[in-house]
Amino acid sequence: MKIKKLLAAITTSIAFILGFTACIEGGGKYNYSYLSPAVVEHNLQAGTILRTAYGNFVPDNVSDLSLAGLSSGSCIYMGFEYDSEYQTGQYPVASNIKHEVTGYNSLVVNIPEQTQEIIDSYNYPLLSVDLFNESLSPNYQGRFFVVTKAKLDKNQELGYYFYYNSDEQPDATGTRNVYLQAQLPVTSGGTQEITDMLALDVRDLTRSSGRDTTILDGSISYSLVYLKVNLKYCSGLEDGNLVYKSASTQPIYIYTYRDDL
Repeated sequence: MKIKKLLAAITTSIAFILGFTACIEGGGKYNYSYLSPAVVEHNLQAGTILRTAYGNFVPDNVSDLSLAGLSSGSCIYMGFEYDSEYQTGQYPVASNIKHEVTGYNSLVVNIPEQTQEIIDSYNYPLLSVDLFNESLSPNYQGRFFVVTKAKLDKNQELGYYFYYNSDEQPDATGTRNVYLQAQLPVTSGGTQEITDMLALDVRDLTRSSGRDTTILDGSISYSLVYLKVNLKYCSGLEDGNLVYKSASTQPIYIYTYRDDL
């Protein structure tokens, strides 16, 4: 998914900005506009549910048609509106949805002697990997979203390999290294800086290595599991060896509702 393409479409059609905007009208009525990643869920009772950083929504009828071809668990990046007057049923309604499907990778357990050849083949340098602002919402069922940047031609797309090394133990703070590497299935790259969004799934590692925590919101208690990771990405080659950079200066805390594991 090309973020610039989606942002341009949203800006043209509904004049969104990053984050959200609110318009408060008389009588307590209000309208919000949001940008958020989302995980699609199909429910027999509620129909299509969109799990966003701002909570669960159901799409309006027109938007639901555009999402009908997506399977449960699909990850998207979308812009939508929420109108306090246009609400029915259990969940708030998201309308005027504009979306694109994001790339998706599950975390692979890497046994070095078996997969070194795979690792070495994913050696296309990434200029940067950044955590998306709202990507740590526990609403994403153990997934988090990153934005990658690389020099490519307009129509080129990268493949990704997302893994951790079974021989590496967590450090003294309980943080585990996870790795993201890119591969270009052609002989050479381009000169344009192309930006993509990618959903990364760490549920399996969270089940085995996550830590329990509870968050209180007033009288409501949320049971969560969190994982601390240092996301490292391949930024180039030096003397034939892969060079890695960390996506952040601090460990990344990834939260998941216990019921979602």
